[in-house]
Amino acid sequence: LLLDRLVMVFNKYFDFFFIKFPIIFPVLYLSSLFFFPENGSLVALITMLVLAEPHFGATWTVFFDKKMRFLARENFFYFIIIPFIIFLSSLVLFLYAKNLFFLLFFLFNIYHVTRQSAGICKLYSKNLEVGLFQERFLYIFNALVFLGILLFHLLKIISVEQAQIFGFFMFLAGICICLFQYFKYKNIENSLITFTGLAMFIPGFFVNEAIHALLAGITMHYTQYLALTMKLTLSKLKNNIIDNKVLGIKSYFLLILTYGIIATGLTMFASKNNQEQVFSTLIFFPILGQILHFYIDGLIWKFRDKNIREINLSYLLNETK
Repeated sequence: LLLDRLVMVFNKYFDFFFIKFPIIFPVLYLSSLFFFPENGSLVALITMLVLAEPHFGATWTVFFDKKMRFLARENFFYFIIIPFIIFLSSLVLFLYAKNLFFLLFFLFNIYHVTRQSAGICKLYSKNLEVGLFQERFLYIFNALVFLGILLFHLLKIISVEQAQIFGFFMFLAGICICLFQYFKYKNIENSLITFTGLAMFIPGFFVNEAIHALLAGITMHYTQYLALTMKLTLSKLKNNIIDNKVLGIKSYFLLILTYGIIATGLTMFASKNNQEQVFSTLIFFPILGQILHFYIDGLIWKFRDKNIREINLSYLLNETK
C-alpha cells in the first residue's frame, strides 16, 4: 500500500516539477546568490550535498536489480575493463595535464547533460518528428553555450559584460525556439521540456565563479536524474523485481546520501588544502565518480539495447505513461 501511494505521488506531482520543468531549482539557487552573496560557498555546498553528489551516486542504484548485475557480468569488457581504462587515463591526465583534464571533463559534462535532456524529450514525446526537432536544437544550442562558457570561465577571453550579453541573447533564442515548437506542434509541456534542456547552462553567463556556473542551472539535471531513478526503483519494487528484504527505497536513499556526504567531504577537504599536493589530489576521486557516471549512464540508459529496454525502460514507462 505504501509503495502504491508513493508511485501515485511520483506520477501525479513529480513528472512536471521534477523532470519536465524543474525551473524552480536554478531560480532558488540564483536567488540565494543574489540575496546572500556572502554565503555563496554555503549555497554551493548545500547543492552539492543534497543534489549534485547524490545524483552521481544514484547511478549505482540501478544495479540493485539482479538482471542489471548479470548483464554487467555478461558484458565484462564494457562494464569493468573500459571503466578501469577510464580511471587510469583520467589519473594520468589529472597528474600531468590538469588543464586538459578539466577541459575534457567540462566538455563531457556538457555532452552528458545534453544527452540526458534529449533522452527525456524522447521519453515524453509521442511524435518522432518532435523528438528529432528537440534533439537537434538541444545539441546545436548547447554547443554554442559551451563555446561561450569556455571563453568566459576557462579561457577568460570575454569580459563579464560580454558574457552577460551573450547569455541574455541565448536565453531569448531559447525562448524563441520553444515558442516555435509550441506553435508548430501544439504541446506546451513538450515545449517546456525543450526549454529545460536549453536553459541548463545559461546561468553560467551570469555568475562569476566557475563552481556556480557548474551548479546553478544543472540543478535541473540533478533533480531530473534523481526523480527518474527513484521512479525506476519504486516501479521495480512494486513489480517485485528487487529483493525487498535487502534492497529497497530505504537502501536507495542510504546509498545516495552516503555517496553525497563522502564525495562532498572529499571535495571540500581538497579545496581547503589545495596548497598541499597530497591533500589537493583528493579532489580527483569525486571527479572520477562523475566521469564514470558519464560513461556508465551511456550503458544503463541505452534503450537501443533490447536487454536495457526490458530491464529499465519497460518499468520506467510504466510510471511515466
